Amino acid sequence: MSSVTSFNDLFLSPRPFSWRENTGHNSQILGKFDKVILDPPCSALGVRPKLFETKNEKEIEVLSRYQYSLARVIPKVLKRGGEAVYCTCTLTLEENEKIVEKLTELGLEVIEHEPFLGDKGIGEYHFSDRVQRFYPNRLPVPGFFIAKLRC
Repeated sequence: MSSVTSFNDLFLSPRPFSWRENTGHNSQILGKFDKVILDPPCSALGVRPKLFETKNEKEIEVLSRYQYSLARVIPKVLKRGGEAVYCTCTLTLEENEKIVEKLTELGLEVIEHEPFLGDKGIGEYHFSDRVQRFYPNRLPVPGFFIAKLRC
């Protein structure tokens, strides 16, 4: 029988919020996790494409900064050899490949994941062939992005 400890169990117990803990400086969570899934708030352009008409570049930039503020904690809380999935329900470069690029700069490695059913990532990133994009005009699914990373 395996045991699963959630981030909630270690971190979000009822107590006052601490920005220090939220930025990955809480020794109680550093290097504790084998797996992390991060599906941060996003522009949702993959599931609600009509939002494209109302979203502007500034909103995407703000969302991207917020997503990175969450994502940058991943290498701090993962155990060495631990794996993370970063996914969004949007198709913007700023919220996907650019976040993953920053994570690789923090020492995470983008790894292949199966099954590979979507399209490769966009751009000339060294990991573009290992991330997946799902386009609603190509598959009967909402648009989304998936990257798997290893610490």
